Amino acid sequence: MRGRVLLILMLATPAARAQVAPSATGGGPTSQSQMMTPPSVSGTGYPTEVGAEVQTNYLRGGLTSTTAYVNNFYAGSGSKSIAETTVSVLPTIDYDSTSARRHAVVSYSPGFTFYQPSTELNEVDNTAKIEYDFHLTPHTALSATDSFQDSSSPFSPGYAGAGGIVSGAPVSYTPGVIPPYTKRLTNSANLEFSVQTGPNVMIGGSGLATELNYPDPAQTPGLYDSSSRGGSVFYNRRISNRQYFGATYQYLDMLANPGHGTDT
Repeated sequence: MRGRVLLILMLATPAARAQVAPSATGGGPTSQSQMMTPPSVSGTGYPTEVGAEVQTNYLRGGLTSTTAYVNNFYAGSGSKSIAETTVSVLPTIDYDSTSARRHAVVSYSPGFTFYQPSTELNEVDNTAKIEYDFHLTPHTALSATDSFQDSSSPFSPGYAGAGGIVSGAPVSYTPGVIPPYTKRLTNSANLEFSVQTGPNVMIGGSGLATELNYPDPAQTPGLYDSSSRGGSVFYNRRISNRQYFGATYQYLDMLANPGHGTDT
């Protein structure tokens, strides 16, 4: 598929973070308070912490374990379902560094999934994300994000790192099919520039690039590596300290590579 244009209207409630000045609390918007880019525009995760819960400058780790039972599991190319039990162990580690003009977060989560009795499906996943925000001036910001995933799970990894567990991206930027129990590599990078042109008005633009790769073609007959490139421009209007309204225009160019150097 080639080319996709989206026009999205937004009504967002961004949580307060380092970009918001201390004066931006309560009442209506003030000329001294900095606006932040809502997650629905920047594509970052919605914060799960607000107010006094927000933490900065920390190193945090965690461990999550889940167990699942499937009574109609189809393993490999077999046509007969079997009963399958899975156990997943998901360590996480987050590093946050914050100063007056910048905010950087590095998150990493390896995942280990064990199948019984289909032990040949045991897998190790890797999920990593880097977010970097820098204020060139009090009302001009540059931000960059990069996300990487190495997985063979048909479901998204149960990763709950810094920045929230729910993505703010209005659309999925990585084209392609997710085949079950097949190794795949995905990477998505985004660079954004925003300017607060008035007390309650922000405009900006961003560029993005994604890659989807199947390392073992024998596991994915009929499926091909793919990539996308695109960009967006947006307009935000603040109607209160924590309420924004705006619109964004996005363009994506998606390419699938069936091999032999031919794009479709």
